Amino acid sequence: MLNGIKKCRLKFNTTELKRAQKRQHRYISDDGQASLLQEARKSTRLSLPCKIGLKDYVCFFCDSIEEDEMLREAATYGIDNRVRECAQKLQDTALLAKLSAGDLVAQEAKYHVKCLIYLYRKASRVANDDESEGGTQSRISHGIALAELVSFIEESRSEDNVAPVFKMSDLSKMYGNRLEKMGAEQEGRVHSTRLKNRLLTYVPDIEAYKQGRENLLAFKDDIGPALRRACEEDFDSNYMQIYKAVKIVRSDMMATSSEFNGTFAADCQEKSVPRSLLTLVNMLLYGPDITTDSFSQETLSIAQMLIFNSHKRIQKSNRHAKSRETPSQMYLGIVIHCQTRKRGLIDKLYKLGLSVSYDRILSVSASLTNTLCKQYQEDGYVCPPSLRLGLFTTAAVDNIDHNPSSTTAKDSFHGTGISLFQHVTTQMNGQQRLDFQLTSIQGGRVTESLPDSYAVVKPAVLKTNVPVIPVTDSTCKGCTGDLHEAVQNEYRWLETVSNSKEYDIEERTLVSWGAYHAEHEPIKDFEPCVSALLPLFEEEAKSVAMIKHSFDVIKTSVEALNPEEDEHHHENKTSVQKSFLKDIWSMVEVMNELGNPFMEDSQDLLVLDTKDIAPTSVVDTIRKIEKIDNNIHSSFLGKKIVAMMKKLSDCTKSVVKKIFDRSISVAILQIIEENLERFITIVKDIPDIKEKGIKRAIELRFAELNAYNECLRNFKQFIDICQRCDANTTVLEEQTKTFQELDKVSLKDICDDKVDVPKEIKNELPEIIRCSSGIIFIRIWDRLAADFRKTENRALEIDEIMEHVWKPAYKEWKDLHQQLKKGEILFRKFDAICGRMDPDFEKEFHS
Repeated sequence: MLNGIKKCRLKFNTTELKRAQKRQHRYISDDGQASLLQEARKSTRLSLPCKIGLKDYVCFFCDSIEEDEMLREAATYGIDNRVRECAQKLQDTALLAKLSAGDLVAQEAKYHVKCLIYLYRKASRVANDDESEGGTQSRISHGIALAELVSFIEESRSEDNVAPVFKMSDLSKMYGNRLEKMGAEQEGRVHSTRLKNRLLTYVPDIEAYKQGRENLLAFKDDIGPALRRACEEDFDSNYMQIYKAVKIVRSDMMATSSEFNGTFAADCQEKSVPRSLLTLVNMLLYGPDITTDSFSQETLSIAQMLIFNSHKRIQKSNRHAKSRETPSQMYLGIVIHCQTRKRGLIDKLYKLGLSVSYDRILSVSASLTNTLCKQYQEDGYVCPPSLRLGLFTTAAVDNIDHNPSSTTAKDSFHGTGISLFQHVTTQMNGQQRLDFQLTSIQGGRVTESLPDSYAVVKPAVLKTNVPVIPVTDSTCKGCTGDLHEAVQNEYRWLETVSNSKEYDIEERTLVSWGAYHAEHEPIKDFEPCVSALLPLFEEEAKSVAMIKHSFDVIKTSVEALNPEEDEHHHENKTSVQKSFLKDIWSMVEVMNELGNPFMEDSQDLLVLDTKDIAPTSVVDTIRKIEKIDNNIHSSFLGKKIVAMMKKLSDCTKSVVKKIFDRSISVAILQIIEENLERFITIVKDIPDIKEKGIKRAIELRFAELNAYNECLRNFKQFIDICQRCDANTTVLEEQTKTFQELDKVSLKDICDDKVDVPKEIKNELPEIIRCSSGIIFIRIWDRLAADFRKTENRALEIDEIMEHVWKPAYKEWKDLHQQLKKGEILFRKFDAICGRMDPDFEKEFHS
């Protein structure tokens, strides 16, 4: 752009114009040769005459032109800015008016050099006059700001282990802010170069260095060490930071102790590791994360392994202190020992720093055993400390069989185990029974034993072959509703299976039993049970003595977990007694101050503490309140009892009527049988019913019911015998189903003999049942039925069984009976029928 401006300016150069004019006049002569030469000369742009004259331009400042003075053109914006500043200082309105038309470059302004210099000097004199009035204070402010900046630089150098480097941009901002706070006037921003020169003057030991567009100031003595550290890539600083971090974390690790106390608490992992180590491991694994408020299991495991394997100094042996055993390593060792019992595997993990040693596990096991046995001996019974107080407790007894499959196993175990289960609910979580603390035992040996009340199984025998189950005082509640619902669910599953085809199953169709019920089972919020296995017994579970001992152990443990309520009064507590005594003394103080109200002879009703007299209406109500209450109570009870007695009388009369006409249901009749004495007592108080008549009617109804039950049992046995022949008993089964639910059937229906059974079967039924109890008769029955079924090759009907099976079998059985009685039977026939002699055969024929 500057080159373009220069070329344009040359066109208006006075010297060039004069030279061009001389060349033009030289070609013009008197004889006209010049004109011919000019015409013959080739016309170019340079040979064209300049039509713009110097007289068209005047000075921008003085508005005149002098031929001896050369005009110069304004070609930079710096001239324009300075001219405007000078016009503002001088308040030259004429010059400001000219400048309002545009900048000097755009106006192609020309000026005399002496005019421009005059303008600058005139403006400078005006500025000096202003400084003489208010510039002194400004110079003072600048000096103070510079002194404070130099002091800041010197103080930064005095700090140990610090090589200060200052940016001029930062120093300029600090200098400008300080001037602004002191109220000093500034023309634009601070001139950084002048400030740098002033600083270099007043701080001789500092030097300036250029870095791009930024100027840096640093002391000469700090350049060498800084360059050396830069060449070494600052490894020392990095590793010093690592050393400081390790020193802090290791200090916390050495101050942390974690020793196994016999239990694993819910927060035992986090408590065994310092917070600084957890934070460091978490940052190494996942990076910095300010949003995380908990640590992952990976972080906890690695941190515990570092604690377990850390030592104050390097050790040659692979030993670990008990105070640095973390829960993760102890738990891993115990679990592997319980699952495998292999010493080599645990010791290998111990050498790798992942688990405690095998000897340590045996020591912990012995310590646990001794601590528990000592606690059991003090209590007098065996109850694990994990069980809680105040929870519903159940127990299970079963045989324990352990047959090692290893070829190196030396023995096996066959004994008895007792387990206790406590059912936790959302409303009842139980109460911790005791604070278990592990006792440190030297040598790792078991020195304590279980109490004799648990370990010794006393001999016991049953007085009879069938033990008598004791009757409990509590009532037993059934679960018929749940059973009915379970049966209905099974039918729904069967219906789903029957409606599904083998090759036409949708994606979400569930036909297997487990998947179907799991899908339809409602989701419940179950709390996990608390379980504990008591020490094992070597005795077999099937022995009477072991079962009796198990009951005694379970009873003792359950009573310890759920002790009976104290027989003392509910106020038999120290806090209640103290509160009561405090109230007594407060009342005594009031009586001493206001007098004893019980000694007053007045008929008025007084408030004890204020002695306010109650109104007369209140006094009358209180005196008559007992009588009023008794009247209301008697009236209420009278109405209630009359209504209840009327309902009871009507209900009893209805039942008695049904007893006489046999329309009473079997279920109600059974209830009356169980509570016969109470029912007769109620009947006595009803005048319209005779006691003897109702007793006789009830006896008749019971006899009818027993007779029907006997007949129904015989009929079912007959159906079973017929089914041995593969007979068609569908009709008989359908008829018996109607009368199996006796609670829905009236006695009249039973006695009227509504079971449609052929008369022939009814008459022969007792004899059929009697004969079917014998083995020989059943053999004859089965043989004849098989032969007849082969001839028919189908299922037999009931009438065919009676005609072709029952009658021939009965006749053959009677003939055999007579032959045996007379001794006429052959041995071959006897062996064919009986096979070998059985003592039951003699009983059969003697019957």
